[in-house]
Amino acid sequence: MHAEGTDVVYRFNYYPGCTSGEGVVGMGAHIDYTTFTLLFSNGGGGFQVRDPSGQWVDLPNVPGTVLLMGGEFLTFYSNKRFKAPEHRVLLPSDEQQGRSSRLSLIFFLHADGHTPMWPPSDDPASPPPPSVKEYLGKLIGKARAAGYKY
Repeated sequence: MHAEGTDVVYRFNYYPGCTSGEGVVGMGAHIDYTTFTLLFSNGGGGFQVRDPSGQWVDLPNVPGTVLLMGGEFLTFYSNKRFKAPEHRVLLPSDEQQGRSSRLSLIFFLHADGHTPMWPPSDDPASPPPPSVKEYLGKLIGKARAAGYKY
């Protein structure tokens, strides 16, 4: 799906139940680089955000809701008024009552690849900001170097 000036990515994630106990990470801690992220989930639990004190907090499951999160692009273009949340997913544990596998459909919306990732500096000596495409390339390169696979 593509609209002029934006890029859209859909991602489907399946997190199976886990028999090795609680706290097994299914998706490591990260911040979305997008403008907005919409998260649709079956409510299997395990979605956490880091609060301002640095603690991980479980988000409650509210059936039929869609989670809207701002990403880094929105953080930069709002002059940090809207902060992109760091988040992760823990695998559902078979020992946890009422938790099963987790399914999620994620809709990422961001500016097209040629848009600067953040507004240029007023300082003419500052280098120009990277494009969305360049910024994403650096993030993926770092993730691959750390062993993540896409």
